[in-house]
Amino acid sequence: MPSRKNIVVNAVAAIHSGALSVLNNFIENALKSEFNFLIYTGIPINVPDNSNVRIIVRSKKTGLNRIYWDCYKLNRELKLNKYVPDLLLSLQNTDFRVTRSIPHVVFFHNPFMLYDKNWNFFNKHERTFWFYKVIYRLIVKMSLNNNSIIIVQSQWAKKALKNRGFIEHTIKVFKDVRITPTNRIFQKNNGQTIKLFYPATPLVYKNHKFLFKLFNYIKETDKSLFSRINLSLTITEQDLKILGLTESYQNVKSSVSLTGYIDSKKVKQLYEESDFLIFPSLIETLGLPLIEASEYGMNILAVNLEYAKEVLENYKNVAFLECENLQKWVDRIKNFVPENKDLYRIDNQCDFSSWPSVFGYFKEIITK
Repeated sequence: MPSRKNIVVNAVAAIHSGALSVLNNFIENALKSEFNFLIYTGIPINVPDNSNVRIIVRSKKTGLNRIYWDCYKLNRELKLNKYVPDLLLSLQNTDFRVTRSIPHVVFFHNPFMLYDKNWNFFNKHERTFWFYKVIYRLIVKMSLNNNSIIIVQSQWAKKALKNRGFIEHTIKVFKDVRITPTNRIFQKNNGQTIKLFYPATPLVYKNHKFLFKLFNYIKETDKSLFSRINLSLTITEQDLKILGLTESYQNVKSSVSLTGYIDSKKVKQLYEESDFLIFPSLIETLGLPLIEASEYGMNILAVNLEYAKEVLENYKNVAFLECENLQKWVDRIKNFVPENKDLYRIDNQCDFSSWPSVFGYFKEIITK
């Protein structure tokens, strides 16, 4: 029997949110594959003893330390341990160096390079996003070489990278999207509470500002509706203070629940108990809660942007809305009407539809 091929995975920056979800999903599938994996992570992750996956924790790889790790330190560790990889996989946007000519694959999921939105370097809330759009783009391009393959999660992300100078034939689309058909329809009597849920980190582009603007509008124009709606947000009052939204929150706090960070069990509970996922995020590569909510058959009110339309192309219970028209959001909360899918068409082709299909591609390029 031929020996297993060895794949080194760099994921030291995948420590929370969507990046960690990607890593956990990857490991779950890697354990069932025909490869040996050496995975460098930023936090401990349990895998079965004597499995084909080995985890090595190397925390605090950020900033210049991260660049040093990618360009030199990781390769040095491999050489010292005499570990010979057949393929390199980065799950964190940038490639990394080894002293062997082997295939390189980069899983790209940083959204800031893909949007035309300008960020203000002098605004403390936007400085990080300015860095990702302007400086990080150069770091990503410099980290790639002629062997590098980029995997993205949508056709629109591929087009955006192509428009920013990346080579089209090196960009592959991977859609591990599991949209579940549902018959769940929103129905409410006037006396019942309408529950909305938005699981998102406290970042400016997640657009919590819009939700407080919407709820203040409802309070002013429809007191009956305001008295029976409740919005659950996975942030804290301190987060609101940092975002400059404390005053807006105080005016509508009777209808808003701040849960702070919650684990996956609590997220599942809120998906099951809520009537709507409301998703106004302005910048995403995929929008993982959109997929998760669809798996629970939830009614979804999503911002009218390309990423949301592509992810939910085959989903029934969704409406795409413009943030400028608050009354339309109110109307859909009171009387949910799914979107007419005849209004748009998405090019939904992809190169890979599951991690096993990605692994099949790995086998192909390793044996070339």
